[in-house]
Amino acid sequence: AVIAIPAKFVPGVMEEIVKKGVEACLIISAGFSEVGKEGEKLEREVSRIARRGKVRIVGPNSLGIINVAKNLNITFFEGEIQKGGIAFFSQSGALGVGILDSSKIRNIGLSLFCSVGNMVDVSFPELIEFANSHEDTKVISLYVEALKKGRKFLKACKDSGKKVIFLKGGRTSKGMEACKTHTASISSDYSIYRGALRQVNVEVVETLEDLFNLSKIYENFDELGKSVCIVTNAGGLGVLASDACDKYGLEVVELPGEVRKELNKCLPPHWSKSNPIDVIGDADARRFERVFDTLAKYNFFDVLLCLLTPQAMTQPIETAKALIKFKERTGKPCFTCFLGGEKVREAIKLLEENCIINFEEPEDFARLFQWK
Repeated sequence: AVIAIPAKFVPGVMEEIVKKGVEACLIISAGFSEVGKEGEKLEREVSRIARRGKVRIVGPNSLGIINVAKNLNITFFEGEIQKGGIAFFSQSGALGVGILDSSKIRNIGLSLFCSVGNMVDVSFPELIEFANSHEDTKVISLYVEALKKGRKFLKACKDSGKKVIFLKGGRTSKGMEACKTHTASISSDYSIYRGALRQVNVEVVETLEDLFNLSKIYENFDELGKSVCIVTNAGGLGVLASDACDKYGLEVVELPGEVRKELNKCLPPHWSKSNPIDVIGDADARRFERVFDTLAKYNFFDVLLCLLTPQAMTQPIETAKALIKFKERTGKPCFTCFLGGEKVREAIKLLEENCIINFEEPEDFARLFQWK
């Protein structure tokens, strides 16, 4: 059953649901514990009736639920949702709407969505358990303000065969205060969350961008190593990338001697002779491709980062195609920072369509690895 009526009428409807033998209901109605003592009283009454009748509840104060594979959408959201392998469970319905609406343009492929609301019954542990058995789901992403079943949550994460990525709202004193008026949540000390979650192999991030970038990575790769090979047509970007990698614990690996010898044959004499591999600003797509072909023969790095600025001889789309070919040939995780505007827009779109994340700057790429 789906309940979307004024809060004061919900207990009466719950009585009818129990009489009908309904096993579960979604309560979209707001006006419960998130609004004060009267709402808390209503919420306790709804919970009491549900427990007596053995009715499971999602909500109240929930945006709704979505199962993308089954074309099931019981939410306020109307629009096209990008299908994929990410289950997103959120304690904020409005935040969920924003993610749903942007899923297509941000290439966020979703399998499941649930706005948990006030969690009078069903909460994150049950959702993690369900997503773990859901064949279309590859990674589980959470926006959490507070947990009501801490031990059960940790056990669900520990037992999950799928990667769980966690973004906490209410990390500061001001954020914790905001949680109280948002979803009636009492938010605990953030350091406690981080320590406990890392013990059960949960990736804890601090921005929405990192939540979904990491989700997209784990949708396609089980694990990521930390040794990086950088290919760039812009020396400055290569320097920034090296700084960022060092800052966040990534290794910019040395080029083996045999690799340098091969690259000497296909690059101008004044190329960098080291990692980052600077192919020089006049590089066309064919020069990038020759470097990718050389690197594909060796296994001295875990991750490839390609940096590009649109200079006179640059061919962004053709370079993107060459990188996609490398990724398909080797199976290695590939990332890019195609820095620019109109001249790189279509190339970035092509990369994203082929599961290669483009970052605004190298720092954004490297920062993802601090959560690992």
